[in-house]
Amino acid sequence: MKPKDRLIAALTLNQPEDIVPTFEFEFGLSKDLTGRDFRDPEQGSTGEREYAVRHNAELHLEIAEKLDWSAITEHHLEVIRELVKMGAGDQYMLCTKDGDATFRFYAETNTDELLSHLFDKPDEFKRKLEKDTEDVIEGAKKLIDAGVSCFVMGADYAGTRGPFLSPEMFAEFVVPFLHRTISAHQENGAFVIKHTDGNIMPIIEQILSCGPDALHSVDPTAGMDIAELKELYGDRVCLAGNVDCGALIRHDLNEIRRTALYCLQQAKPGGGYVYSSSNCINPPMKLGSYLYMLELRKKHGRYDE
Repeated sequence: MKPKDRLIAALTLNQPEDIVPTFEFEFGLSKDLTGRDFRDPEQGSTGEREYAVRHNAELHLEIAEKLDWSAITEHHLEVIRELVKMGAGDQYMLCTKDGDATFRFYAETNTDELLSHLFDKPDEFKRKLEKDTEDVIEGAKKLIDAGVSCFVMGADYAGTRGPFLSPEMFAEFVVPFLHRTISAHQENGAFVIKHTDGNIMPIIEQILSCGPDALHSVDPTAGMDIAELKELYGDRVCLAGNVDCGALIRHDLNEIRRTALYCLQQAKPGGGYVYSSSNCINPPMKLGSYLYMLELRKKHGRYDE
């Protein structure tokens, strides 16, 4: 199968023909892997910016090929267009982390002001959310036209102890805007992977009612058990993640093996699973930890054996 086709199979709750798909929506070890870093396509002269666009597109392809990813995640419009010119969209699903304006408590710098608006001026607060939602949907159309076929919506709704908002407030201040955003992206031709860290069990039914194609990251540090979610919701949504980032940071190979095999054994059967970390791959993680995680996929992630 083409790498992209594996991911499409998983997102549509089907089983790939050969091996479980994998990718990371953020990868900060490019220099360790390839000897090269991404460049800023907004800095320098016109020629330097054009070079950065080509450089970044080529680097994305090199990383995806080396790691057998099914997707490439990029937010810069010109880099996306360059990837399309290079034919990357034929092999890999082009994703972006843009496309999510739903309420996220942690993103606010002035929590006193936020809480004042939330409780004292709820209608005004919701009008802002409505505007932000429509703005992000319009912006997403340009990315889809450029070649993006999947949005990793990245607003976090919970910490390790539970959601930032009560279920009642989540229903009022998040669900209508989340549903509107997901529906619009899908109607415009893209898949949606909803990312959120934390213990989301008190609000998971509300999230799933909004219709995402996949749920990431199934956070093990918050007690999220992928076996439980597979049993409860595996026929409704693709699951992505759950390989414990803590184990990857500690570079404990036994621990990495334990968490990786648990994910593969519990979530891989029948399809509808994307093998990935429980957040993203960035320092202080060591490249060797991540490569070992991928080695376990090669040995234990196949469907055709």
